[in-house]
Amino acid sequence: MSSSLKNLNSFTAIIKETFPILVGVMLFNVITGLYLEQTAELVFVTYPFLIIGIPALVNIAGDMADVFLARITSALFTGRIKIGFKPYLLSLTNFIGTYAVACSGYVFLSLILYFLNEIILHVSITMFQMLIVFILAGSIAFSFSSMIGLIIAHIVFLKGLNPDNFTPPITTSLGDVVGTVSLLMLVNVLL
Repeated sequence: MSSSLKNLNSFTAIIKETFPILVGVMLFNVITGLYLEQTAELVFVTYPFLIIGIPALVNIAGDMADVFLARITSALFTGRIKIGFKPYLLSLTNFIGTYAVACSGYVFLSLILYFLNEIILHVSITMFQMLIVFILAGSIAFSFSSMIGLIIAHIVFLKGLNPDNFTPPITTSLGDVVGTVSLLMLVNVLL
């Protein structure tokens, strides 16, 4: 292992790079959670399936964005992707592949929620509406997280830091908020 990679993976480097990000993300999530608690209560009463759907949606979006970004940071470290913001075939194929897996997750989630709703909750919503709302909200969250993460990974890598210490917590937290807000907005607009 080269000395630069040893430095990036040392215990102190991980602590120095990760701890401030963790504190910032935690504060961001607490403030966001307080805001969403105040604004989303009526939506949860009207559409109780969202209580199950939101965590699943943001987990799919965040997990798949993290898979995409892990593949990108590995490619940066191995030199398969050169520094810069021009589109690269490897980045694009990784994005399309992880996006396709994420979309299949949104479809599966939509179908599960639709049938749970039909059996237990009886909220007036069609399968098509459920699919559209969850696929659009998930796509927005995944795309936003992936693009922000791609930019962060390149900038952090240029500074000689390990992007794996920065991209997952930032993109997951931003993706959670974007996914939740976009889902709530789409529910209000489309249902």
